[in-house]
Amino acid sequence: MHRTEDPVAIVSTTYMSENDKEHPTEARSAQGSEPSAAILAAANEQLILSGLRQLEEADKLNEQLKAEIGRRQAVARGLAEKARLLDLSNDAIIVRDVGNRIIYWNHGAKEIFGWTRDEAVGQDLHALLKTEFEHPFEELIAKLHREHRMTGEIVQFARDGRRVELLCRWSLDHDAEGAPASILTTATEITERRQAEKALRESEERFRALADNIPQLAWMTDAEGWIFWYNQRWLAYTGTTLEEVRGWGWEKVIHPDHLPPVMNRWKQSLRTGKGFEDTLPLLGADGQYRWFLSRAVPIRDDAGQVQRWFGTNTDVTEQREVNDALSLAKEQCEATSRAKDDFLAALSHELRTPLTPVLMMASAMASDPEVPTELREQLEMMRRSVELEARLIDDLLDLTRISRGRLAIEPVPTDVHDLIQHTAEIARSDGLTKQVRLVFTLEAERHHALADPARLQQVIWNLIKNALKFTPTGGTITVSTRNDAEGGIVVSVEDTGIGISAAALPHVFRAFEQGDIAGQHRYGGLGLGLAISHAIVEIHGGALRAESSGVGLGATFSLSLGTVDASAATVPAAVPLPVPRRTLQLLIVEDHETTRTVLSRLLSRDGHTVTTAGTIHEALLAFGAARFDLVVSDLGLPDGNGLDLMRELQRQRPVPGIALSGYGMEEDLRQSKAAGFFAHLVKPVNIEQLRQLLDGLGAGGVSVATR
Repeated sequence: MHRTEDPVAIVSTTYMSENDKEHPTEARSAQGSEPSAAILAAANEQLILSGLRQLEEADKLNEQLKAEIGRRQAVARGLAEKARLLDLSNDAIIVRDVGNRIIYWNHGAKEIFGWTRDEAVGQDLHALLKTEFEHPFEELIAKLHREHRMTGEIVQFARDGRRVELLCRWSLDHDAEGAPASILTTATEITERRQAEKALRESEERFRALADNIPQLAWMTDAEGWIFWYNQRWLAYTGTTLEEVRGWGWEKVIHPDHLPPVMNRWKQSLRTGKGFEDTLPLLGADGQYRWFLSRAVPIRDDAGQVQRWFGTNTDVTEQREVNDALSLAKEQCEATSRAKDDFLAALSHELRTPLTPVLMMASAMASDPEVPTELREQLEMMRRSVELEARLIDDLLDLTRISRGRLAIEPVPTDVHDLIQHTAEIARSDGLTKQVRLVFTLEAERHHALADPARLQQVIWNLIKNALKFTPTGGTITVSTRNDAEGGIVVSVEDTGIGISAAALPHVFRAFEQGDIAGQHRYGGLGLGLAISHAIVEIHGGALRAESSGVGLGATFSLSLGTVDASAATVPAAVPLPVPRRTLQLLIVEDHETTRTVLSRLLSRDGHTVTTAGTIHEALLAFGAARFDLVVSDLGLPDGNGLDLMRELQRQRPVPGIALSGYGMEEDLRQSKAAGFFAHLVKPVNIEQLRQLLDGLGAGGVSVATR
């Protein structure tokens, strides 16, 4: 039998798996019968599982969505931060699409051009800014498309019409498919820089135009000394081109003998930043060297760093030639001056030597009571005449000392009133002889000065002697003192003599002048006294002035000196008691026969034992044959000089020595002392001077003496 199957009821459901695929399920039951509980339960379970899975999938999608939202928010925040940072830039940062429409406009763009972001976005960039290109726009875009990045300079105009020069950097951006999408422009305003560069160019052009027309050769280097510019005069003088001498090529035009020291000095300036200066020979286009004074100064920036050096070369060839000529002339003048000094010294010696025996005899006989009174007066007159001539010789030597700056003083606190009174005693005899009235009014309360007594007395004597010379018989000379406002002492010598003209007054202190008075030579003298006095006073730090109302109206000479307290004045030394004269064994060495004879006669009359010699040879023989207490020697001897003689005598055995010489300069005195003489007497020698030295030696009190 054929069996028929019962109909079946089918229940179908579908659930979604984790991979988003649908999965159908079925529950079967016989047709016509109700589904069994098991089948329904299975179906429900499948439905529940499917729902749970869908909920899980939904949660996952929700988390993914939240993550995407967070990511996009972070991107948005990043973009906002980048936009904020871009707004901090002083440069204009602009983004435009390929259609040239602005899609981004930062704060820097607003500051440069004046439009806000809202006003600029959506506008045509070049229409808005009226861009001026150096090349056609299409060429620039084509180049940007080829190279993707590009830099260049353009001109655009701000909202207020201001012309803006810009240095731009363009970058082309592409979309996901690689098609051009936008152009990023970063623009730096260089308007001020361009203006500064233009001003600098104009300044350099003016500088170079000026530098090319100055008489110096000029050049400029960088901080390391590399020369990059010369003016046209430099190139024309050297006959070179900039290419030949750029950098360190200038070395070849400096004389080879001078190049090493020049390079050392130049490199030292480069190291220290200090200015350069040197004198050097430069080779000219004509093949000849000329001398140039080369100088260079550093050019620094605001921070003080050396950026460049600017140098010049000044032709000093003629100046050097003039200087060389002047140096030669100076040497010749100095040689002439030395020859003059030597001549004066020799003349002094030759004039003094024959005066010595005359002065000695006149002095000795004038003091001899056995000589008749009338004869003694004549001998005294002779003595004064010899001493006056010696004073004239001394004036010549003093003038030489002054001209050479060698007039020395030995200042001590000195009573000026005492010096005036002492000088008055000397001057009165001449004044009375001429029947001139001498008046002394010493009213200064402070009358002590720091001075060399001998030199200051010389000044006072010169002033009084000058007044006596130019005051006629019956006139009056008034010597007065007073204190000025500062407490200094002023010594005035006023006369009623012939006066001084206004034209001559400024020249009275010049040597060899006597006021430019007609017939001046009848007054005698060399016109040296005032010149020497003026110099002595200046050395003391004082002043000597002359005043006169004119010819025939007399003159006044005023000496001003600072003062010191009277307590500082030197206390006069006590006068030593007379010491019995000791008989000495004397060796007299003198080649001038008359002087030798007079010396021997006068000293023998004083009780001394005298041996004479006319040469060094004779002196050495005599010294070897006897023992002497003292040697008196001339310095100029036929077979040598007294200095060599004294050195030899001191070598044989020590003996005191007195030098006699017509030479009396400081160097002469120094040499005689160095040779071993304890005293140096300048001819003509007064016998009393020599006697005082001998008496001092006899008493055991020898000291170094001069003059």
